[in-house]
Amino acid sequence: MQQLFGLTIPEYVLTVVNRIKATELENSMKFLHTNYIEKLLYYLNFYVTNNINTELASRILFFILHTHETHILNSKKLVTLLLSIQKHLRKNIQAQRDLIGVNLAAISFIKNDLQTRKTDNIFSDDIFTQRSSLF
Repeated sequence: MQQLFGLTIPEYVLTVVNRIKATELENSMKFLHTNYIEKLLYYLNFYVTNNINTELASRILFFILHTHETHILNSKKLVTLLLSIQKHLRKNIQAQRDLIGVNLAAISFIKNDLQTRKTDNIFSDDIFTQRSSLF
């Protein structure tokens, strides 16, 4: 694979697109030529397949589909590519949802544990014992 500034082409495209603000990204997707849309969809497939920056890839995909839906749906090759992106994107989003669920459960557990410790053992802390022994 070719190198640009020490990065592969998909990595370089991702860094350039990542620098664009969300509002400017939407405007730039509106005026993107159809040849570049096809290339960008291949890059999105690469990112989603390798679980690279799923949030940005889905945002770009949403803008592309919103703007260029008729062109994409008329091309059998792009529809096949979209189905691949959809399959991998669902898997990645589900994994992220599971991770968030586990993190929320852990935070809730820690919160409950801290609340029970705070009310039950307020005088049995080591610091309280050490400080009271000094007097």
